[in-house]
Amino acid sequence: MSEVQKEEEKLEVNSIYFQHGDDTSSKRIKLFLLILENKEHFIFIKERINGSDMYYIPLYRGYLKIWQDRKKNILFYISQEPLRLFANEIMFWDTYSVCDKEIEIKGPLAKFLEHNNDDELEKIVKYLVCNKF
Repeated sequence: MSEVQKEEEKLEVNSIYFQHGDDTSSKRIKLFLLILENKEHFIFIKERINGSDMYYIPLYRGYLKIWQDRKKNILFYISQEPLRLFANEIMFWDTYSVCDKEIEIKGPLAKFLEHNNDDELEKIVKYLVCNKF
C-alpha cells in the first residue's frame, strides 16, 4: 500500500468539550438501534434544523452527546444525569464493520474514551465519526 493510500484511509478529527444544555422536549428525536459486530446499541438522535444532528449515547451513569460544528470539529458533552429523551420514531442501522478508515480522535474526547476504557463506546463513537459526520 502506498503512502498516499495510507493517508487517505486515515481520518483525524479534533474534539472540543462543550457545555451544552439539552432540550428534551424536542419532537425531532429518534431512537436508533445500531448493531456493531453482533451487539445491539441504542442511540438517540436529535435532528437539528441548523447544524449537524446530535447523537446521544447512554453510559452506565449519564450519557455522552456528540455532534459536529461547522469547522468539522467533534463537539461533545458528558452528563452525569440520566438520559431522559422520548423518541417519536424508531430506526434501525446494521453494520458489520466500524469503518474502512483508521480514525484518530484528538483532544479531550480521546482522553475521555481512553480513561473510560470501554471498547464498545469507542466503536460507537468511531462509527458515528466515520459514517455520520
